[in-house]
Amino acid sequence: MKKRQASRRKHHYIYKTTCLITERYYIGMHSTDYLDDGYLGSGKRLGYSIKKHGRKNHKREILEFLPDRKSLREREEQIVSEDCLRNDDCLNLRKGGEGWNSDSASEAGKRAWEIEKNRDVMLKNLEKGVLFAKASGLFSGKMLNWKGRKHKPETIEKMKRSHALNKSLREKNGSFGTIWIRNESKKQSKRIKKEKLNEYLAVGWIVGRKIKW
Repeated sequence: MKKRQASRRKHHYIYKTTCLITERYYIGMHSTDYLDDGYLGSGKRLGYSIKKHGRKNHKREILEFLPDRKSLREREEQIVSEDCLRNDDCLNLRKGGEGWNSDSASEAGKRAWEIEKNRDVMLKNLEKGVLFAKASGLFSGKMLNWKGRKHKPETIEKMKRSHALNKSLREKNGSFGTIWIRNESKKQSKRIKKEKLNEYLAVGWIVGRKIKW
C-alpha cells in the first residue's frame, strides 16, 4: 500500500543530506507532493547524526528529478553503489534501490554503524567521568595535593605492616633478587643473583632468557 501511494506522488527525486558539522552525507530517494516538506532522510546513521547534531545542522539538496518511482529506485541503485558505501563520509548502510533490513546492509556498513554507536557511548561515559572528576576536585589538585597534610597514625601503621609483609613474601620467593641471563655461543640460559650480573656481562653473557635455541 505504501509503495502504491508513493508512486502517486507528484515529485520523485534523489536527494543528498549533509551534516554541516561533520560534512558526512546521506543519499536517498523521496517521493512527495510538496518539495518543502522538510524531509531529510530515513537512514539509521543519518537519524543518529540528526539526533546528535540537530536538524538545523543538516542541509538537504535535490540532486535529480525522476519521472516515476520505478526509475527513481533504479537511479538510486546506480548512485549509491558499493564504491559510495566505501567512502568514510557516506552515512548510507546499504546499496541504493533496496528497502532497509539487517540483511541488506553491507558488512562494512554494519561494522561502521556499530563502531559509531559504541564510540559515542564511550565518549558520553568519558564526559560523565570528567564532569565527576571536576566536581570532586581531582582536576584542581585538591584531592591529589598532600602538601601540609598527614596520614592518620592508624593508616601509617597499616602501611608499615603491609610493606613488611610484602618484603617477607618477596624474600621467601626463590626468584627474589635474581635475573635471567643467556650466552648465545654456549646456548645456555640461567638465573643469577643481580649482584653478580656485571661478572657475567664481562665474559659475554647478556640479559634475557631464551627458551629454545
